[in-house]
Amino acid sequence: MIAGILGDLAASTWLRDKSVFYRQLFDGEATMSEYSLSTIAAAAALDNAESTGADCDNDGARERTRRIFSSYISLPQCRADVSDDARQWADDFAFRRTPASSGMLLMRLAVAGWYSDSADDGTSRASQQMMIDRSWDKEEGYARIFMPKMIALLRTGHTKDETYTALGEIFRGIRRNWDWRGGESTLCLLMRAWDCFYRAFDFGSAIHNAVRNCPENPRLMASLTAMIAGAMYGHGIYYIKEKYSTDGETRRPLYLPDETHKAYREEINVMASRSKWQNIFFAKNNALTNVERHLFKSVKSRYDGFTLTDEEARRIIKGFYTDWEARFGFYLDNGRIYIYRSHYLLGRFRLNHIAANRWTITDTQASDEMPDMLDFDKCFKCAFAITLIAPQRGFRYYRFSWGTPADSSNPYPENQPNKRRYWDYEHDFYINEYSRFGYWLGESAKALKDLSEHNRARLPIIIERETFAIIYYIHTRMKATGSTADINAIADDYLLPEN
Repeated sequence: MIAGILGDLAASTWLRDKSVFYRQLFDGEATMSEYSLSTIAAAAALDNAESTGADCDNDGARERTRRIFSSYISLPQCRADVSDDARQWADDFAFRRTPASSGMLLMRLAVAGWYSDSADDGTSRASQQMMIDRSWDKEEGYARIFMPKMIALLRTGHTKDETYTALGEIFRGIRRNWDWRGGESTLCLLMRAWDCFYRAFDFGSAIHNAVRNCPENPRLMASLTAMIAGAMYGHGIYYIKEKYSTDGETRRPLYLPDETHKAYREEINVMASRSKWQNIFFAKNNALTNVERHLFKSVKSRYDGFTLTDEEARRIIKGFYTDWEARFGFYLDNGRIYIYRSHYLLGRFRLNHIAANRWTITDTQASDEMPDMLDFDKCFKCAFAITLIAPQRGFRYYRFSWGTPADSSNPYPENQPNKRRYWDYEHDFYINEYSRFGYWLGESAKALKDLSEHNRARLPIIIERETFAIIYYIHTRMKATGSTADINAIADDYLLPEN
């Protein structure tokens, strides 16, 4: 979701100073538009509906979103360039079919794709209500199907072509047979943004495509394209082409300007937490490597044909951030798993699901950046070893030191009974269920509906998704022993600051 705001800021910079745009995408002088504000308002409205269970008819849901959007425009610290069409929508919710209104709708629909339980569901009922506009024309109806599902598919690891196929024959027919390339209607704008994303190779190049594709409204196109690209590529780092770098630097971490973050701190924190909570793979633009074109060659590897369990495959896909101890990592990009070390792309392979609880590695290839002293097998072995300990970050009381349990016996005193109990249960989870972490992640997702409004709102902000899986395991074990402990009571303890 934040990716869409970054795209808007980038287009603002493109319009003002193209050299700054190519060098760093945006700077502190960049301003937001109605597309960023629509994104923030939709996320705030949906978070409120999801966390409180609020329900109302479509008109009431739309009105709630409009009120939030209107309140943002009136903030004294809001430094946004908002069109007259957007201001009229904020003032009276009168519907006017314009490129601006279509763009705002598409941004809200993209947000809905982050609030779906799965790519098949598309969106939750709350998000369906919140995103409908009043016109109900045919294009809007199709957009309500395409945009949320597109985001949901990409953020759950589907490739570009898999997503294109899953969107259905109508979507494919529009792309093949309709003159959408210069249009400004809802579906034309969506198809143009998809095309900018489809032809890109990372987050930054997608935005480059967008501003060039739509000179009549680069802010709209960059916002839409960035929202789509961010679901697949992430938006952690902007990789600078060498020809645009003035100081030899080829990467730049992307952070929202301080002024923007300050004005919408709570909403942005929730958006970031929601994205992190929903994440199932490590994205290309979050990896410390580069995105220049590479040559790959097939290599003989003892890991070609190597069989993995569901949990081992899940950990490779989920990946992790590299550091001084974990120098080799994995990321997923358009159906392939890439192996990298900071600033170097080393190799790639495919993961294939061949049977129940069985995956295999195929198509092992080395990159032209592979150093002479390394080979594919060494790189894979180092990165794979870290996946075995990466899930340990989900433990709260059963702590680890360099991947090894820190304590052989319960370290908490008798006067801290809850901590002692949770240490014991986490120890049991590590001994008996650590190899089935993915199972508990899946099962715990079903229990989210049992949380209180308060915990549903706080949970993604404070703890890891893996930690909630452990909470659910503890709840299940306690129920099996006849305990009446509620999952909310356990969550309350885990949400408290740990001393």
